[in-house]
Amino acid sequence: MKIWHLNHNMQLILSYYLETVKKFSYVPLVTQSDASTENFGIANAQTMLHQMHDLALSGFVQHCWMQTKKNVMPEIAWLQL
Repeated sequence: MKIWHLNHNMQLILSYYLETVKKFSYVPLVTQSDASTENFGIANAQTMLHQMHDLALSGFVQHCWMQTKKNVMPEIAWLQL
């Protein structure tokens, strides 16, 4: 687990994702997040990595965008620490 005082840096969040993929040598089947701007890097990298390994996935997004921000309450709780 990686912790930083803000999660609004798209490059930082993407670097955490790529470090995890490299460490485990595994790309998740699907990732999911809210539609905040810091998550676009993960969505793009996730989709690109899958399409590079399976051309049949070309044109399909391998990321699920959530309608609501379900991470707000956990973020408030972490802020207290």
